[in-house]
This record gives sequence, C-alpha cells and structure tokens, in this order.
Amino acid sequence: MPTGAAVLHLATVAAMVAFLVWLWAQASERPLRAGVLTLALLAAWLAYVAAMALGGVTTRVDTLPPGGFLVLGPALAAIAIVLVVLGRTRFRRVLDAMPLTALLLAQAFRVPVEIVLAMLAEAGLMPRIMTKHR
Repeated sequence: MPTGAAVLHLATVAAMVAFLVWLWAQASERPLRAGVLTLALLAAWLAYVAAMALGGVTTRVDTLPPGGFLVLGPALAAIAIVLVVLGRTRFRRVLDAMPLTALLLAQAFRVPVEIVLAMLAEAGLMPRIMTKHR
C-alpha cells in the first residue's frame, strides 16, 4: 500500500474512533465510563480485525465459512447485541441524547475513504472500477 494511502487510512480510522468515543461520552449520563468502554471495545475490535488480516485469514476463500466471515460474523453479532441492549429504556435515552447533526457529519469519513481507494487503484492494488477515479 502506498505510504500516503496508509497514512490517510490510519488517520481516518483514528478520527472515526475518536468521534465514536466522543459521541457516546456526550450522550451518556456517565461520560468517562462510556468513553473508556467505547474506546476499549473499538480497540479490541480493531486488534481482532488486524490479527485476522495480518494472519491471512480474511483472504481465505477455500474454507467453510470463508475467512471474511470470521470478521463479518462477530460484527453482525455485536450489532445485534447492541440493538437488543439499546432497546431498553435507559439506553434509549442515550440514543435520544446523541446530536443528529454529529451523526450526519460522521458521513464525512467517506471522502478520505474514496481518496484512499483512488490511491490504491492508481497504484494497481485494486480495480479502477471499485472507485470513482477514472
């Protein structure tokens, strides 16, 4: 991966982690606890995905389930658990306290992601058709 793309990718991931930690802390009645818990969960998740990718597990397609499922499966389970937990009244207040404009602003992450994809296509590391870069 080109150095510029790697740096931009890591900066985007770090910014999104910081944003999510801030968002949960802002919306919680106990901001420090919510922020630390969010940071710990995201760090654990990123470490897990990095270990799977660096170990070559995610590129395996000759196994059942395919290697990518070892990343996708736990993510879907975590989302289901969060949705069940957030369905409770106490956590519903947390969701209601989140600023809607901040959630919409979070979509700005798509800009650096597209730039990274264009850099990867330019370096020949991914098909050009996967990016808007022609």
